[in-house]
Amino acid sequence: NGMIFTRQLINAPANIMTPFQLSKCAQSLSINNDNISIKVLNENECTQMGMHSYLSVGAASDNSPHFIHINLVNNNSNNNNKSKLVLIGKGVTFDSGGYNLKTGSGSSIEFMKYDMSGSACVIGTFATLSNYFKLYPDIASKILSKYDIHGCVAACENMISGKPNALHPGDIVTSAEGLTIEVNNTDAEGRLTLVDAIWYAKNKIGCNTSNDIIIDLATLTGAMKIATGNKIAGLFSNNDELSDNLLNSGYYSGDRLWRMPLFDDNNSIDKENSYMGLLDSDIADIKNAASTPPGAITAALFLKKFVDIGNTDIQWAHLDIAGPVWSDAKMYEVSNPGATGYGVRLLTKYVLNYLINE
Repeated sequence: NGMIFTRQLINAPANIMTPFQLSKCAQSLSINNDNISIKVLNENECTQMGMHSYLSVGAASDNSPHFIHINLVNNNSNNNNKSKLVLIGKGVTFDSGGYNLKTGSGSSIEFMKYDMSGSACVIGTFATLSNYFKLYPDIASKILSKYDIHGCVAACENMISGKPNALHPGDIVTSAEGLTIEVNNTDAEGRLTLVDAIWYAKNKIGCNTSNDIIIDLATLTGAMKIATGNKIAGLFSNNDELSDNLLNSGYYSGDRLWRMPLFDDNNSIDKENSYMGLLDSDIADIKNAASTPPGAITAALFLKKFVDIGNTDIQWAHLDIAGPVWSDAKMYEVSNPGATGYGVRLLTKYVLNYLINE
């Protein structure tokens, strides 16, 4: 059911699956269900929290942004010192590219309704876990007595308009962390939404110790699709154990991953050759995109920059799922052409196999 729900969310056309509608679909999980809670923040609430990086992406659209926070609830646990797992999904319900417009036959702009596949995967995973925990309350109790499990989706639409606050190439925006970002490419928008979701996970959910875990999923770069094709997603992580657990979960679930390098050793004598240097800006704290390859690695490094602020001990993994979330032909026995539902089995396997043994 979680896989089907995820595929339905992704397959829905962008004029139907707006940020508002995505939030309503997430809220449907809590109907007659007391083991899951949903909070949806509107644009004004996000503005008050300083989430200007995220909001800049949706500024040109007439469909307002909606930030979705999902939480699995354990009413039988009195443990106030539980570790936290936060799943973050990219939720750009349509990506035109903004003023860096997707053009040409290879741009696949007609498929950009699936740029919210990360968010659909997160929502579908919560649907799956919620139903599973109802069937197996003992397993739910074991996991939820040790872990608070949250999901975050910064839903918006990346469009073009004449609005005065529409995002332009060359603009500078300020993230919720306070870092300024030079936007040299409006089609590198997903990372602008994710960094404010990461800030929310750290500062509003309290995911900020070495026992806490952040996993983000995003159709982030075409470079990743070129590197691993349409059957394997790229895995970037700052933690070997988390990486190994996700790789194993991918192997046994069929949602395969391949670990990619970060090459960000800023403490070494080779600092000048670190790929992080490709994101240096002369007018802001960081650029949102490098002008040269490797695009998938620099996108991951951009996210890592915000994970590291304030506490470098958080376990973090970034899954670039641009390749396997969509297939023009039948990819699995359980999916038709179109959205594959990639990631739901992977994350469900990870939670059930590894969190229960922590």
